[in-house]
Amino acid sequence: MSVGQLVILTLVVIFLFMFAVGNIEYSLPFFQRLKFDNVCNRYLAIIQAEGGLNAANRDNLILELEERGFTNVNILAPTKLSWNSEAVLRVEADYTFKTTNGDIEKKENTVRVVYENKTRIMTLER
Repeated sequence: MSVGQLVILTLVVIFLFMFAVGNIEYSLPFFQRLKFDNVCNRYLAIIQAEGGLNAANRDNLILELEERGFTNVNILAPTKLSWNSEAVLRVEADYTFKTTNGDIEKKENTVRVVYENKTRIMTLER
């Protein structure tokens, strides 16, 4: 290989590395969003089974989301509903992640994620 070919090969490898790192950084919020939705779906099932979201479950939901890197968690959920009532769970949170700019500088980005889903209460009052 000539010197020119080695220089071009080196530049291509550097470009591919930067491209891969950039794609990984920008895909992290997508994977965090999947985790966010999975946690919220579990608590929607709890609402469906128990007829609402009590204070302990609400605190556990906030704690789980904060452990996954979410901040400013806001939850709107019923505490007690009767059988066959419609229940809506709405959870809002911020997710902050770092990306690399074109000048190789880290920048913090914040994305607001919102989960809203409804279900029917499937438990009878005891």
